[in-house]
Amino acid sequence: MSPSIARSTFVLPFVLSLFLVGASGEASAQVRMIELDEISQEITIKNFSGGTTVDISGYFMCRAPGTYQQMTALTIISGGDLNLSPGEEVTVVYGAVLSTGTGIGLYLNGSGFANSANMADYMQYKGVVGVREPVAVAAGIWAASTFASGDPGPYFYSGDGTQNGAAFWSSTPPPSVPALGNLGALLMIAIVIGSAGFHRRRGARA
Repeated sequence: MSPSIARSTFVLPFVLSLFLVGASGEASAQVRMIELDEISQEITIKNFSGGTTVDISGYFMCRAPGTYQQMTALTIISGGDLNLSPGEEVTVVYGAVLSTGTGIGLYLNGSGFANSANMADYMQYKGVVGVREPVAVAAGIWAASTFASGDPGPYFYSGDGTQNGAAFWSSTPPPSVPALGNLGALLMIAIVIGSAGFHRRRGARA
């Protein structure tokens, strides 16, 4: 077996195994808030699911009892609609955001705001414990008495969709570098390896 064939025989399964590991990580990602502006009252939500379009029209925003609103009742500022493709974002105005600080919860439905199984995401800022903090703690989304860093906001989420808590929220915007994603990165690796092998074989024939 030639060295180039042996190299390809090893590389392909290796690349595929990396893709499968990355894909499984994406599959566990979720729909969550990625930006909150306490002055403009705007919240941006992103679908981190690797290959699933998610309709969030039935989701609710909730700061405290009496402030819950279904997504369909909120004004969309950017992002089109509430049917989010993988990686898609939408920005809405939720008028219960407070410049003095509070906690904001994103819920899968409106059947129970004290039920941790219904909470999809949560964040709190400016040292003010939100009424829904105990729900977020029970859901494993947030730690008690922790807050997004930085003052004033807006506040940005820097995690990968599976990461929770105040450590991934700050007033520092994440780098605006386009992400290749798992498949794109693996294809780039395969192209580089394949190109190197091609030039090596051409040099050998020359």
